[in-house]
Amino acid sequence: MKNFMALMILALLVSVFCACNQDEDKLLLTANKLFCKRQLLTDSSRVLWEDIARHIRINLDKDVDSLTRKHILSMNSVPMLESFEDFQKLPDSVKERVHKAGEIDKRLVDEIAEVSFSLDSLEVKKLKFLKKVGINSLRGKNFLNQYNEYIASPCTFTSTN
Repeated sequence: MKNFMALMILALLVSVFCACNQDEDKLLLTANKLFCKRQLLTDSSRVLWEDIARHIRINLDKDVDSLTRKHILSMNSVPMLESFEDFQKLPDSVKERVHKAGEIDKRLVDEIAEVSFSLDSLEVKKLKFLKKVGINSLRGKNFLNQYNEYIASPCTFTSTN
């Protein structure tokens, strides 16, 4: 009977330990995935507006003063771009491209917000995990070091899922 109880306690401890390891691995992989997805979306938005700035720069009248030119080329907002008289003088094809970019950017912003919400939820799970293992324990400190490495590691953009 004593051996059976000892075996049951050992089995319980092993299952708890394994569950913590699975939690730890899942948190690390999810953190990396979410941080990389957010980076991909942010980079996509940046590249989108860089492309728009290039098209505007090519088509903007040469007589537009340098300050106005600088402001127009730095805008990442359709309503702000439309507020410039010089924008209205651009070819329709460029204005259409700007409007399509605005629609794409809205979707990117929505996706970034979703990922940010997921990151907030992950932070809550991370804190619960640290509370369970002890934030100042060796395991807690090792986890935090790994977590920081995972979120700072280079991303491989094979998928956003």
